[in-house]
Amino acid sequence: MRRGTKLLIGLMGAVAFWFLGVDWVWEVETCPDCHFVRDSAHHRVLGISIINNTNEQPSDLGTLLSDLGVPCEHQNLTHWRKHRWWGFVFCSCPCVNGVYLVTNNGWYEDEVFPYIYQYAEDHPDAGARFWKMIETDDVDGIAQIWSEVVRYGENR
Repeated sequence: MRRGTKLLIGLMGAVAFWFLGVDWVWEVETCPDCHFVRDSAHHRVLGISIINNTNEQPSDLGTLLSDLGVPCEHQNLTHWRKHRWWGFVFCSCPCVNGVYLVTNNGWYEDEVFPYIYQYAEDHPDAGARFWKMIETDDVDGIAQIWSEVVRYGENR
């Protein structure tokens, strides 16, 4: 009887440790300015990350800003937790399911890069103007600069 009690207490302790001390966490960081996304998935023991998988997904807009010479510094980066699984079994709050990320639509492709670089070289203030328009949500201004770039590429 005594041995069975010790075994039962030991088993309960191991189960409690497993569910309270081991978890899997999926965290997401997003930049509202350039739409950059970083996913991080952590396998943790006592809050210490043992295995960490990180996936960074730059956006077309972020790539365009970098090519214009004004890369986004992600000053408004937001952080949120999508999932946390206790003992890899129970999803705790928040347990956010569903799609949260729509990938780039491919409008900024490899054949555009040379035009952007040349445009940025010939118009040194374009990057700063473009960035200011993003900060102020000047959609018409952004469209105007983009049409200038397109016309610039067509004339080359």
